[in-house]
Amino acid sequence: MKTKDVDPLEKKRRVENFKTFMNRGGPDAPGSKTIPDGAPNCLKNLTFVISGEKNKHNLSIIFYSFI
Repeated sequence: MKTKDVDPLEKKRRVENFKTFMNRGGPDAPGSKTIPDGAPNCLKNLTFVISGEKNKHNLSIIFYSFI
């Protein structure tokens, strides 16, 4: 649905939801997950494809995939 087709109340609700999303807090328990130790050279013959967009105003989800 295009923005032009949305009634004003729906548009206002979307704006408020976006503001709430952008003002969310950080992680609940940073540093609480253990970081696994891999074997030496365990990623040696793998190729990683990283896609997404990263700039100073927007950090999109970055997808990792193995080939």
